[in-house]
Amino acid sequence: MGDRPLVSVVAVCFNHARFVRDCLDAIAAQDHPNTEVLIIDDASTDDSVATIRQWLRDTGFAAELVVHERNQGICATRNDALRRVHGDYLAFVSTDDAWLPGKLSAQVALMEALPSHVAVVYGDAVHMDETGRALDGSWLRDARMRTPPSGDVYEPLLRRVFVPSLTTLVRREAIDAVGGYDEALSFEDWDMWLRLAARYHFAYAPGPWARYRIVAGSLGRSIGPAYWSTIATLMHKQLGARPALDPIAVRWIRRCMVELAMLGADTEVDRWLAVLDRTDRSRVGRAVRAAVRSGVVGPRLLAVKSALRPAVRAVRAAPARQPVT
Repeated sequence: MGDRPLVSVVAVCFNHARFVRDCLDAIAAQDHPNTEVLIIDDASTDDSVATIRQWLRDTGFAAELVVHERNQGICATRNDALRRVHGDYLAFVSTDDAWLPGKLSAQVALMEALPSHVAVVYGDAVHMDETGRALDGSWLRDARMRTPPSGDVYEPLLRRVFVPSLTTLVRREAIDAVGGYDEALSFEDWDMWLRLAARYHFAYAPGPWARYRIVAGSLGRSIGPAYWSTIATLMHKQLGARPALDPIAVRWIRRCMVELAMLGADTEVDRWLAVLDRTDRSRVGRAVRAAVRSGVVGPRLLAVKSALRPAVRAVRAAPARQPVT
């Protein structure tokens, strides 16, 4: 196995007792012959740790288990993993998700054939529900990426996060070069992809490589101030990276500021108003900031939007009228 590159597999668990066996079974079924597997539990309050330990006893699979005594969050947990693993390539997965067969071997073969300035290989992930039943749709389809880009993906990544972390294989030296994960953020992937894309290329590996579980209470279903503050912060970090694209980042910061205003996060609103006063000279930007400062945009508007949402959904779901002939 010495002539095969070492892949460090990192499985991150937080309250995934119902799902973790499915994820670990999929890791154990991978056929790349040179891997190290690190399982990190970030202070779960359910039976996750006991379930993982029982799985290790049942299967005899060689993996290191690290259990955090206190919850550190996903960014700090990934940095903890970086300090512990040694592979040429990194493959992360949350233990409520699962890889498809052959994921590691196919992506390693592709990465080995690519030049060293390609830092990330990624693919699609199909959806499943909490029971593991397949659902319609996929990550890239939801991101409206009909033709997933390769090469310089910085601009499309600035517009939306379309790279599913659970399908990636990443060069370790590239993550080291951009400085690991930013522990001030509440989620990790978009910031890391942007920092990597500013310096390296990405490659799309066709075909789904993982199953992404849609779980009630996941990040996408529990959006609050920390979510919008994280997006504003990671976009603020990109200002000046490619000045011609700064308007995209500014528009994201503006949107985040509006969302924070509607949530009543006044301290964060003040922070981003100050940033936008310096960076957003557009007429729309001035009007939006005036609306936020005057209180026109705020919790009351959010209440109106929430009240109207069922009606909007009904209209969207209604069949289109046939044209009159």
